[in-house]
Amino acid sequence: MNGKLIVLTGLDGSGTSSVAEELHKLDATSSITNSIVSPYTICRDQINKVVGEISPAAHYLFYLSATVYTSCLIKNQLKKGNVYCVRYLVDTVVSHRVAGLHVNLEYENAFAENNIEYITPDEFQQAKMGKFILNLVTGQQKNKDREELISIINDFEGKELDCVVLACTDLQLLIPHHPTIKIFDTMKIFADATVHSILES
Repeated sequence: MNGKLIVLTGLDGSGTSSVAEELHKLDATSSITNSIVSPYTICRDQINKVVGEISPAAHYLFYLSATVYTSCLIKNQLKKGNVYCVRYLVDTVVSHRVAGLHVNLEYENAFAENNIEYITPDEFQQAKMGKFILNLVTGQQKNKDREELISIINDFEGKELDCVVLACTDLQLLIPHHPTIKIFDTMKIFADATVHSILES
């Protein structure tokens, strides 16, 4: 039996761990894990306190290494059933971008393989969105940020796009709306897919 990897991600205290545990209970053959597991958890606090301040890049590489290790464990767990993982690669990338490190997730290969054309925000717009995310993760939900996010989406209106994907776990909290461009909420897509997978099995 081959299972599916289901990642639950969100702000600290938003209930991702609790939701993962409840889904795991409902899914008899499933496993539950975290993006950071032992032995990485043993030294994580020290890495955060010491390495993060001196070298954000080294801090990032530590978390990337932890994710690679977790991925190897997940690969084996998927042979038995679904795996519910609390946070994953995207969280590592986004949190370090917010902290000022210039890192990206590259989607070009997957898009190209499926003949999907796409456009990304420019560096200035990405820096703005990084600030929006920082405000959100620190509990600041500002109307000004929502207006600026919509302004960024407006810039794409004349580029023959038919939709915008909010490939983030936080920007959705600004509840942006556009009259002509469809906005996809990846968190809703993930949630719907998770429920569908559970009901199927």
